[in-house]
Amino acid sequence: MGARAGPGRGVFTIEDELTVRGITRPVELVARYLGTHSDGGVPLLAFSATGSVNREDFGVTFNRALEAGGLAIGSRIDIEILVEALPEGTARHVL
Repeated sequence: MGARAGPGRGVFTIEDELTVRGITRPVELVARYLGTHSDGGVPLLAFSATGSVNREDFGVTFNRALEAGGLAIGSRIDIEILVEALPEGTARHVL
């Protein structure tokens, strides 16, 4: 598991495992470096990561049929993560 560079600058893939209800499966997220900004003079790096999993792969199979046909809950779950981090070597400030 780990990260590897993606197709563009500032884009990379994170490969790891996700455990839901005691079932562990591999997951792949596409991560992007969004840039830097400062918060009260403290420099921060911003990243996002997105991906999706099939809930049924984790044993989450409950659903309900709709009167008009089809199912109430889809199988795909989208994952979106937004992170701000301190650059390496930056002193941590407790607010």
